[in-house]
Amino acid sequence: MMKYYAYKPNLEELSCSIISIELELGHNADGIQTYINKLYENASFVVAINEQNAICGIVAFYDNNLVSKEAYISYIAVKNEYRNAGVGSILLETMEQQVLSKGFNSIKLEVFNENYSAISFYKKHHFTYHNKASKNSHYMLKYL
Repeated sequence: MMKYYAYKPNLEELSCSIISIELELGHNADGIQTYINKLYENASFVVAINEQNAICGIVAFYDNNLVSKEAYISYIAVKNEYRNAGVGSILLETMEQQVLSKGFNSIKLEVFNENYSAISFYKKHHFTYHNKASKNSHYMLKYL
């Protein structure tokens, strides 16, 4: 049975989880530790924990802009063996409840233009195209 928690994993647990997921996805994990350190210092987290008490999914987000009340998802990923089982959806929904409870009214994220599965996932969760972020990516936004 999967459990979902809004908590900050320790740095070692966070590093191992993100690097493991990135390697599973076929991504190059070189240089990712600097990014993980930044998340650890500044982000909030919701994690999915499996029966062996290991992180199998994670969403890292910033919910510290009290002026705009716009949260920002910086990282969301689920281990391969748990994909297409609703883990990502529950992570996102749990994160939404957390930012709503803090008075936030929207969530923004950046996605690569060619990451069609992610775009489809976000659209399913009522994110819409917001604007261009770079040559290869765009922002999506969801109003809560």
